Amino acid sequence: MRIIRERFARVFKTILQLALIFGAALLVLLYYLGFYDFSFLDRYKDQLDLLRAGETVRPDTSSDPFAALAESLSRDGRDPGDGDPSAPAPGVGQPGDRREDGSEPASSAPAEGENGENAGPEKPTNLRTVYAADDLPDERVRIPTVSELTASGKRFSSPTVVYKPGLNTVGRVTFDFQLPETYSETWRHNTYYILKRVDPDNEDSELVPRTATYIEQRPKVDLYMGYILVENGEKTVVVSSDGEPLCSFPTGRYEPALCRDRGDRPLFVRERNNGTRIYFYLSEDGKNFVVSDYDPETDGRGLNFDYPADYGRADSDRVYLDEDPETGLFGYRIPVEYMPEPEPIPVPEPEPESEGPEEDAEEATEDAESGPEGEEGAEEEPEPEPEPEPQPGYLTPYQYRYALQFSEGAAAVTAAEPIPTYYYVDADGKPLFPYREWSTLDKVYNVYGNEDHSFVNNSGIDRSVLYFIREDGEPLFPAGRMFKNDQDRKVFGSAQLPYSFGVESLGSFYFDHGLVRVRWQVIDFWRYFQRRNYTGSQIKVMEEYDALLREDGTMFEIPFGYKLEGYSEGRLLLSRDGFFGIFSVTGEWIAQPIYGGGKPYVEGLAQLMTPDGRWGMIDTEGNIVLPFTYDKISGVSSGLVSCYREENGWSILRIMQ
Repeated sequence: MRIIRERFARVFKTILQLALIFGAALLVLLYYLGFYDFSFLDRYKDQLDLLRAGETVRPDTSSDPFAALAESLSRDGRDPGDGDPSAPAPGVGQPGDRREDGSEPASSAPAEGENGENAGPEKPTNLRTVYAADDLPDERVRIPTVSELTASGKRFSSPTVVYKPGLNTVGRVTFDFQLPETYSETWRHNTYYILKRVDPDNEDSELVPRTATYIEQRPKVDLYMGYILVENGEKTVVVSSDGEPLCSFPTGRYEPALCRDRGDRPLFVRERNNGTRIYFYLSEDGKNFVVSDYDPETDGRGLNFDYPADYGRADSDRVYLDEDPETGLFGYRIPVEYMPEPEPIPVPEPEPESEGPEEDAEEATEDAESGPEGEEGAEEEPEPEPEPEPQPGYLTPYQYRYALQFSEGAAAVTAAEPIPTYYYVDADGKPLFPYREWSTLDKVYNVYGNEDHSFVNNSGIDRSVLYFIREDGEPLFPAGRMFKNDQDRKVFGSAQLPYSFGVESLGSFYFDHGLVRVRWQVIDFWRYFQRRNYTGSQIKVMEEYDALLREDGTMFEIPFGYKLEGYSEGRLLLSRDGFFGIFSVTGEWIAQPIYGGGKPYVEGLAQLMTPDGRWGMIDTEGNIVLPFTYDKISGVSSGLVSCYREENGWSILRIMQ
């Protein structure tokens, strides 16, 4: 009996071992066939995504998707990014042949799925008539590769091209390395502005912007003015728009400065221990960081964001911005070569010959004794000192606290009071000062301001206003106006600088389709202009909102109840009750106000988000360029767009034409 049990146990053990072996093999086979997945395993999920169909991983690529990229940057034996920024950067290997899958070119518009997946009911391709987010297309589509589009006759668009419906499309850039699959693993500090009262205990106190910081995720793949920045936590690699690795540096050593120099080159910034900032640009081969002479005071373009090269570019060589080092104020100068030729000085006619030296001496003695008009002993009045002649290139005095270069014939400036206040007008459009008002108490007229239209307020506040000047230094329209509000109270309205200087303030400073965005502030007229002997730092803000002004100073009517969130390319990004939409200056909705978020147009494309968090991208006519299936979509960066979806990671798209 014991022998039988031992034999049975051996047979059972053998069967169990075989079952375990074959079971494990079956599990592995089913895993690779895609019947199930393990959340703790890092599988390359691009094979599941139609956006990246046809892209294969190189056979020699290791399990680390960053390894191939790091290998290409260190082929010359040097550690990328080490040493002083002025030292030569590491050599870069050539990218090699791009991958081809042999598939037919596909349209970037939503289409029927692959692998037996059907796109389902027909979805709209334009947002003008979409009134519910559930009607938006959410199918995955395949974007053709850049190579496929090139083979079909397409070519790369200029980095400053604006996406035109029907003329442009997007292609997927392929790389010799694997892009990261996670959105972020690191964090960074960012700054925003909030409004606070100068006097927290006084509800009438002036509202002023104050900075605050917050922490946000740093994307592992970020776009910057045509560059692709790929990060692995320790190193950041700069990749060209063609997918070629250029150089790398330790993460955090350089940050995108969100500005360009006068040569339109994207700038990076590094902050020293003493707080000073040094600006760099990449050399033509992309391997070296070169110190720039960029001056943010005179070379800046107003807003700091990932803008195209032609944004805010000075279009006048005749006038340039200059800063007075003593006062810190700005003025405009005309280069000497553009100065008009001086008028010829007339040659005086020769004086008639005198009768003789003795008679001349007697006449001179008599004149000296008689004095003016023949009166003896009268003192001779001193001649007035000649006014100093303006220096060469003089156009305006150093009078502006904030000023930008001329673009399209106009420049945005702010001048602290007293400014030439004939720029201030009353309800009839006439100069506001001197302002006379009858006092029922004193039975006299109180006069505010002087006959030369100048004014210095009595409230103790040195307050700037934003206005726009032509190249002759004169304003396009009055800088502010006095009128009566709905409560029959005298108020004063004027444009102010935006509270922040990022892409959220797009539309400020420069005219676009005849309109410019301003922060319009209405204050109580008596509290600021008429109150005497008052030294408090308070004004009464009656109303404040973002507005669009025409070139004659009149206001563009925004749909009632909506807030202006951004303006560019003749399109208004509006919001109300947490929903966003896009409105055209022609008076029609490009995208109905049903979206949970949105970004303004940059280079012809804008991002919108459904209330449930799906991002898509549209052109200026409302056509859907990218369906609403993404977790994140960047704005256009000099012809590039980055997309992220959790199940497949990052993709880079490029505008083609």
